[in-house]
Amino acid sequence: MSLEGAPESRIVIDLDKPSSPLSGNMTRCDYLVFAEERAEENWFTPLELKKGRLRPSKVVAQLQAGARAAVEAVGSRSVNFVPVVASGGRSHRADLTKLKEAKVRFGDRPKTVRVMRCGGRLVDVLKREN
Repeated sequence: MSLEGAPESRIVIDLDKPSSPLSGNMTRCDYLVFAEERAEENWFTPLELKKGRLRPSKVVAQLQAGARAAVEAVGSRSVNFVPVVASGGRSHRADLTKLKEAKVRFGDRPKTVRVMRCGGRLVDVLKREN
């Protein structure tokens, strides 16, 4: 996954690191991405990277855990919330369909999971209409 074209003002948190807000055997996504494109446009993305087969219920649980972990960090700021899974392996059509229909909640806002191929640009997924 490429950050080319992504806002320069960004924070990427690797949730697999020992110092991450989620630790041990807790369900979690791979990364939390916070970006500010302009002063008035902020992005928050829980991001899961998958090499093998996508298992929709597991991926959604991982993204949801990332969203819950960031609620405090975001606070009352307005953000564009976009849960993303990047897949590098071959995926069954039924699994992709389930993921594209799945919702992840950030506070009181449910958002549809966006699916991209590994190697793609994250900014293209963030800006595309669902």
